[in-house]
Order: sequence, then structure tokens, then C-alpha cells
Amino acid sequence: MSLENPFSKKTILPPEETNPESNIKLIKAFLGTDSAEAYRKTLAEETTKPQQKPDFHLDNFDEKAFEQHNQVEQEEAETLFGENFLGPKEFQEAFGFTPEDVPPIPFSREDLKDAQEKGLTLCLNWDMLPDGTKLSGKKMTELLGSKQQNGDLLIGIHFNSNDPTYTEETPRRGWALVSNTVEYKNQNYLEQTDSLRKECSDTEVYRQAIKEYETQKPHIEKLWQNYHKNWKEISRILNTLTITALTRDSFSERFQYMVLINQKIGTRIHESEYYWTSSRSSGGDFVNIGHFDRGGAVVGRDDPEDPSSNVGVCFSRRY
Repeated sequence: MSLENPFSKKTILPPEETNPESNIKLIKAFLGTDSAEAYRKTLAEETTKPQQKPDFHLDNFDEKAFEQHNQVEQEEAETLFGENFLGPKEFQEAFGFTPEDVPPIPFSREDLKDAQEKGLTLCLNWDMLPDGTKLSGKKMTELLGSKQQNGDLLIGIHFNSNDPTYTEETPRRGWALVSNTVEYKNQNYLEQTDSLRKECSDTEVYRQAIKEYETQKPHIEKLWQNYHKNWKEISRILNTLTITALTRDSFSERFQYMVLINQKIGTRIHESEYYWTSSRSSGGDFVNIGHFDRGGAVVGRDDPEDPSSNVGVCFSRRY
């Protein structure tokens, strides 16, 4: 029997000796107790080493690894969500084009099932037409014209209709889990952010967002002591927080969602209330949209201190 280095990549044992204990006995016989114990330790480490799970959040997102590991195809998601699925076909029906190169759905099968049970909608957001034109709120209004079901689309914008929020802002391209239920009314913007924070899942992306918020909050509260002097800076900070981007829709995203779901099933959400978005007007206020009855939706704005009995927010989840 020839024997080679027991720690080389080559096999040192005959094919029939496949039992680890037999291997240890042979190594002990030929190379001594120390070598056998080293082999036993290496074997134990290899068999108990924890398996690394893929991390699909933010900068760590590996699209190919995700596709192989846990991707839910659009067809499966549409079957699961039914009328609460808004994908490429709904864009064709509403705006006359079908988005191409749609990114994968970034939620696990378990997350999607949980969201469906809670009555959430899986919604695709899109940012431009095939010719590269921005799919802004203004452009969506122009494209729809009289196509909107059961009444008009917009009744008015209660600030400058040439504001970039309406004319230039576009949705973030990708999938989101969104709710129709407006909550946290009678809270100012900071209080709503505290409420949304409690709904965040215990994942790295949300942990980092919460850490950032908790670091900034004492500074915001200090500025709040002289609110009328500092409100625009408070608004700017709240707007730039990651937790705001992860848990609230922008104006163009919420508007697009309202349009798509109305086109698909004729439902007008937020008929008697307003959704406070993550978008700021050029004046520094946060934009809200709602009162979407047959007369059309109303777009307004409020500074962060102004709580209202009919202005709230729905928790949205995106990556």
C-alpha cells in the first residue's frame, strides 16, 4: 500500500476504506496519534461548519444567485395575487405599452404568501416609455385622457402644476408590495415615520435604515424646537432617510398604482382620504394625493408638522 501526505488533495486510502473512523485508524497506524487527531479535528470542522445563505439586499444583491435560489416567476405571482397583481399586462392596458427587461421579483415565496394573506398588492412600477420619455405624473395624465374608469383622473393640483414633482419625477423601476389601507392619520410626518419603523421586518436592509433614522432623530427633534425657522431642513432630512424611501411611495409611484388598479378592476382607492408621499414639492412641503372619487384625484401638500384627520400613509415594501 502506498501512502501519501494525508493533508494533500489526493486520496490516501484505498476505495473500500470510506468510513471516517477507518481512515482515522489507518492514519494513526502509519503517521501517529497527532496526525490522526488533526484529521479528526478537520473532519469535525467540515461537518459542523454553517452553510452560508445568499444575501439579496441592496449592494449584496446577486441577480444570478437569486434566480437560482428563490426566484418567483411572474406567472406564479399573478396566480397567487389574482386581481391584486399589477404587472406588464396592466401597463399595456393603461398606457399602451408593455415594459421589457422587467427585473425579477425581489421577494421570497414565503414573503409573497404572507403579503397575499394580508391583502397587499404586488405592483410593478415603471419609469419611462419605450421611446425614453419620462413616465411622470403629467405624462400619465396625458396618456390616459378619457380612458380612466368611472370618472376623471385628476381634478386639480393644489400647488404649481409645473412643479417638477408632477412634470419630471418618475417611479422607481421595480416591484413593490403595497397596501390600500391608509393608517396613522392625525400624526405629523415624524410621528408617522416612527409608526412605519415598527412595521419594518427584521432584515439587514431595514436594520440599517432604522439605525440611520435613530442616529438622525435627535438632530431632527432639536431642529423641531424652532420648527418655523427649520421646517425646510427638517423636511429635507426626512426626505433623504432610507426608511422613508423603503416604506413610502413617492407621488409618481402612488399615482401610477392608483391608475393601474382603477384600470384593471375599476376600484378607486383613497376616495375620502389622502396618502402622504415621500416626494417634496419645490417649496419643500411633502406632497399628498387622494380624494380619488368620480371627480378625479386631488394633489396637495403639507409641511411635516401638519397632522390631519384624513391624511395618512400605507406601509409599502420595496428593495
